[in-house]
Amino acid sequence: MQAAAAELLRQRRALAGLADVLAVMHAVPQCEQKVAELFSALLGAGDVVLLRSDGDRYQPATSTGPGMRSGPVHRATLDRLLPAGSPPTLPGESGLRTVATGDPALVIPLDATEERVGLVFAGLPTRGGGYGRAELDFIAQVARPVALAFQQALQLERLHSEATTDELTGLANRRALEDRLAAELARTGRHGTPTTLVMLDLDRFKAVNDTFGHAAGDRLLRAVADVLRTESRSLDLPGRLGGDEFMVVLPMTTAAESRSLVRRVQEGMRRIGREHPEFANVCSASIGVAEAPGHGTSSGTLLQSADRALYDAKAAGGASARYAGG
Repeated sequence: MQAAAAELLRQRRALAGLADVLAVMHAVPQCEQKVAELFSALLGAGDVVLLRSDGDRYQPATSTGPGMRSGPVHRATLDRLLPAGSPPTLPGESGLRTVATGDPALVIPLDATEERVGLVFAGLPTRGGGYGRAELDFIAQVARPVALAFQQALQLERLHSEATTDELTGLANRRALEDRLAAELARTGRHGTPTTLVMLDLDRFKAVNDTFGHAAGDRLLRAVADVLRTESRSLDLPGRLGGDEFMVVLPMTTAAESRSLVRRVQEGMRRIGREHPEFANVCSASIGVAEAPGHGTSSGTLLQSADRALYDAKAAGGASARYAGG
């Protein structure tokens, strides 16, 4: 009866843990943490590391305890030792000890359909001893639905990234910029906190394409994107509106406070010219800045204010910044 009660409790924990995983499928980091916590609870192991499939390696994503750490694991080597469909395995039984860093006591593959989405490395049970066959069989039954749920979370993340990311530069695309701007303007309306837009248009981009070709133009766009990504704060959202136009949404920031970002971006443009001689004479941008609520309270009016300021900068010869109302 005690054994049956323990098994029932373990099954209830598995169902509750799987429900927790499903509840956070929209957010991969939280899903990863829930997966690690689930196996830690089911195994009675204080130390569990979840590794996520990433290119040619499995990369550590999250862990539940400090006792075991894992570095990246070469995918091809591990998959050869632990083919698709393999059950939870004791490393000493399969030669995994040579490739599974961190000295795990148990390796649990997370196989969803034909895709291995990750691995779980578990330390020894805190109760002492090792893992019995009944435990391994039970974990094998749990691993597949967990893997399927994790796969769904990863697919949702990929779909969201594709829908909101500019393919060429990796920055936010127009849709993501507009959504973020609307959210920040709603905050401005509720709390009176400022929101600033910085719009940027390359001055001689057509000349780059005409002189050096479209591949060079793409390289320049990616270089500008790198500058915006590097110089923006973590709460800012830099993105590409399209063509050679970029924008940065700066929450809780006044136009005056945005001047430091503008200066850093301008220096970054000059740095591109120094590091890439072919762009030395063509790498500059006109910049327009507008602040809500002073220069507009809706996305449309604020964009118009920033666009007018940008036009003034371009009319003045480019390579400069203008501020709405200034």
